[in-house]
Amino acid sequence: MLPALKYAFSLLRCLVKKTLQTPKVINQLYFISFRKDSLCYPLYTKTSQTPKVINQLCFISFRKDSLYYPLYTKTSQTPKVINQLYFISFRKDSLCYPLHTKTSQTPKVINQLYFISFRKDSLCYPLHTKTSQTAKVVLSLDAGAVSLLKDGVNFKKNPKDGKCYIIYKGTGGFKACRNQCKHQGGLFIKDIEDLGGRTVKCTKHNWKLNLSTMKYVNPPDSFLQDELEVEILDDGGLCLVELSPPDPWLADPREPLELKEGEVKVTYLTHACMELQLGQRRFMFDPWLKGPAFARGWWLLHEPPADALDRLCAADLIYISHMHSDHLSYPTLKVLSERRPDAPIYVGDTSRPVFWYLEQSKVKLTNINVVPFGVWQNVDEHLRFMIMMDGVHPEMDTCIIVEYKGHMILNTVDCTRPNGGRLPQNVDLMMSDFAGGASGFPMTFYGGKYSDSWKANFIKNERKKLLNYKAQLVKSLQPKIYCPFAGYFVEAHPSDRWYSWV
Repeated sequence: MLPALKYAFSLLRCLVKKTLQTPKVINQLYFISFRKDSLCYPLYTKTSQTPKVINQLCFISFRKDSLYYPLYTKTSQTPKVINQLYFISFRKDSLCYPLHTKTSQTPKVINQLYFISFRKDSLCYPLHTKTSQTAKVVLSLDAGAVSLLKDGVNFKKNPKDGKCYIIYKGTGGFKACRNQCKHQGGLFIKDIEDLGGRTVKCTKHNWKLNLSTMKYVNPPDSFLQDELEVEILDDGGLCLVELSPPDPWLADPREPLELKEGEVKVTYLTHACMELQLGQRRFMFDPWLKGPAFARGWWLLHEPPADALDRLCAADLIYISHMHSDHLSYPTLKVLSERRPDAPIYVGDTSRPVFWYLEQSKVKLTNINVVPFGVWQNVDEHLRFMIMMDGVHPEMDTCIIVEYKGHMILNTVDCTRPNGGRLPQNVDLMMSDFAGGASGFPMTFYGGKYSDSWKANFIKNERKKLLNYKAQLVKSLQPKIYCPFAGYFVEAHPSDRWYSWV
């Protein structure tokens, strides 16, 4: 038996030598090439043949010649057919899980064979994932090293790999980048002609970079330096984080097509909940349509339209940006689960899962899709979307780009620094929050300097800083239309307004 198995695996390696391509998605069905001609053949269809089991390996025919090609390995069970869809168990519990669509992690390739694993949370993971965007810590400083950083320009080297970085310390905090000129890769040194301590000079061609703006000033209007995300740790330390790739939306660019009047409609429902009508499909963002948020601390300022829940239940796609209850509303989702539990919901693959408390909530949703960052998710021929992480809170916050017929809609939601500050310019529509997040500081502090006037002035300055940041973001990105939203809430139930608060 052992020689026969070795021969079988040898044959398999030959058969699947060309099968490492990323599956192509057409009309929400997965296709992949198994032949040298690189043409795509269906990975599954409702009319496909029953997989043939040979030596505990499953094969299926994708061609008219009826030859069998390996579909998966590492299983001895015969696939179970439910509603003309193939399921098979890959785990010891012998329960059947979907082999296709959106219920598995990215296939792992071992010896050019595809292996599929599943996670305990039973949420949906994409089968067709391409290389996702990642966040990598390239330099770490402890609290002592951070305290030694001087105002202005600081050069730092990673002792592990020897790579150099520049940290700029200004009144607004820290900025950082690689010590590498974007022109021809030269190293920067301190610019002794700059008395303000903001610029560095390239040793190759004397190009100068203003670190406070990350713009090249000599020559002017040439490049923007790729900025690293600076993450301040709770213990006073500091990490430099690099996103790769930095501009994932540039993959597979599409030329804008002409739109008919009324083909695209954007409807504000309430707070952060927006509805996009894109051709024949409807996309819903962050549906908080019912009940309070934050332990009854927040309530909707604007009552949603009477048919808002009907619209939610009929949506083709639902995006939930993060786990805060003014975006992930379990009272709202409970209604959805009772009326349409298989509604397709999409969330980013954050380390702190959006649906962390799904089991405790008792809300039964069966089509939650966790998608990788920075990868286009194709819905149909004209519609696709991409979820990206926040630079400051990558473990939790996300934002989204929706593209329809080459026209982009950017929704930064609550991200403090979406995609590390690198975003597409000149999008057709940009949406963002405009109100500050929930915080106990400074209102829960009392005594000393925390007088009512000090608190009022602090809050005023914080709001001003937030609005200034949003204004600068819009000014730099130059969207055709800007829509501020995600801020319409009250911190008491409307029926309680008659109370006199002390």
